[in-house]
Amino acid sequence: SSRASPGTVLHQGPRAGCIANPVIPVDLVVSRQPTEPEISSVREPEVSLEVSESLKAEVKEVPLVVNMHLDEATEVLKREGFNVGNILETASRFSPGTVLSQNPKNGCFAGPELPVDLVVSKKRSRLTLRRLARLRR
Repeated sequence: SSRASPGTVLHQGPRAGCIANPVIPVDLVVSRQPTEPEISSVREPEVSLEVSESLKAEVKEVPLVVNMHLDEATEVLKREGFNVGNILETASRFSPGTVLSQNPKNGCFAGPELPVDLVVSKKRSRLTLRRLARLRR
């Protein structure tokens, strides 16, 4: 029971923006119609909570590995029970091998079978304007 309209989702897990594993149920907290009329008297608030059973023992929070070197990020992920998925290299101002982003993001909950994809910085090409002009000829 809550002040929200009945049927309104109040909380969900995994949270929005996370990749959900199809074999792990999504947990929802949904508002419902009060079971008895509300009386305007002072009394202890009644809290009704229903928790769905899921495979929570196998689900862990994805650790933050952004700004770590790829070797360190791989070690952290393995230690926490995750595997590195696809690694995409992109030119950046950060030192080569620095993790720029991860998916699923830190704070999401995932099972160990869901790999964590990483975007990693690579050395920028030193393509000068003069060299570029020669290539165009």
